[in-house]
Amino acid sequence: MSAQGTSNPFASVPLPRSRAWLALIFAAAAFLSVGGMLEYGSGSPMTQGQGVASYWLVFFGFHAVAFGGAALFGAFPGLAFRAAKIVWLLAVAALYGAAFFIWRANQGEAPTLSTLAWLSHWRTYVVALLPLLCGLSWGPSPAAGVE
Repeated sequence: MSAQGTSNPFASVPLPRSRAWLALIFAAAAFLSVGGMLEYGSGSPMTQGQGVASYWLVFFGFHAVAFGGAALFGAFPGLAFRAAKIVWLLAVAALYGAAFFIWRANQGEAPTLSTLAWLSHWRTYVVALLPLLCGLSWGPSPAAGVE
């Protein structure tokens, strides 16, 4: 047995239908976000030569990690142990912070004004709340071999 209590975290175990569907939907959203990262990371014609391209790269990276982590925890219950969830949350928080600092660096306003303006962007990040809540609530199933 490994430290997290599973002999094979990628073992195929029976899943509830709702969890399987959500994991598939989250995986699809993660792949779409990776596509956005590739678009802006490779030099999108819309943002070429602008500092805003790095913001969009991190923005899509945030969503790729949020949705991708939830998809992994949903599809593979053996991965859904506490340490993995903490690392996942730290990665999501780091990308959110990086998006803020990159966005703020591209603002010409005073730092206080730009921080208040950042809070008006909550709708673009609240989408990741559903996979975060699902990923945190999903735990290892008894069929996954967790003791």
